[in-house]
Amino acid sequence: MIAALAIALLAGAGDPLRFAPPIDQPLRYRHTEHRIGDDGGDLRFTMTEEVRYARDGAGYIMTIRALSADAQAPAPARAVFDAAMRPFIGVPVRLHLSPTGDPGDLIDADATWAQLVAAIQAAADARPATDTLDQRALIERTARGLATLPPAARDAMMKAPAVALLGLAVPDLGVGDSAPLAEPVETPLGTALPSSGTIRRDPDSDGARHYRRDLATSAAAADGLAATLRANAAKADPATRARIEQQAAAIERLRIHETGGITLSASSGLLLAASQRTTCADPAAPGGERPVSEQEELLIP
Repeated sequence: MIAALAIALLAGAGDPLRFAPPIDQPLRYRHTEHRIGDDGGDLRFTMTEEVRYARDGAGYIMTIRALSADAQAPAPARAVFDAAMRPFIGVPVRLHLSPTGDPGDLIDADATWAQLVAAIQAAADARPATDTLDQRALIERTARGLATLPPAARDAMMKAPAVALLGLAVPDLGVGDSAPLAEPVETPLGTALPSSGTIRRDPDSDGARHYRRDLATSAAAADGLAATLRANAAKADPATRARIEQQAAAIERLRIHETGGITLSASSGLLLAASQRTTCADPAAPGGERPVSEQEELLIP
């Protein structure tokens, strides 16, 4: 969740943050996402993670373990969330960090991934055969898909939560300075679109650094993705082409606007809080933008 925090490092002229995580001390983060359902209702998804840092020569070992996951949403959406998140609960993901906090290799990546896939399959086996929501089949498809991921994609997925929590993912800026930003943003259609915008450093307060992000997609990005979908479907059967054409037409109309904030500890360089609000252009909505989702990531006591 909050994948947009994985910001590419940019050159700047600010005061670089030092990386000094607390050693052998559990840190807990709560991730919360609100989405607007098809019926206009609020869908709430929450996950809590524990993070620990240990010395590893001149560098560190970072361990992330999901503690809980909960969805307050209609049954179909809850089933998808459970299939994606619950198997990760209790499985530690460990990776090396450099002395400055740069992510390195995962530790026991093959064994960790096998444990995750086995946990997903066990979740499928635990579902009753008469499950009317077909959750068993959904979870089994998830397990099969993850089991066939190439190592690079697999490792990137396991590293993603770590990248989001490492303050080095924010560019080095002076107070009041800004820098260009470009990254993919999620869309309500389950796809991602390229976006561009800026990140700005606000005044510091209470031992923390504050940043604001503002990103938007373009008509060219939407048109490009739609064209790619149509080209890939050129040799598909008529029913598939019709479905993809409908999706491509919807993507062409998409204009996503994403704003948010990031707060980092000035003493450790670690994430203290992050927020993200996503809207979609809609002439019929107040102000011309319709809310899509709100996300928050928070270091909790």
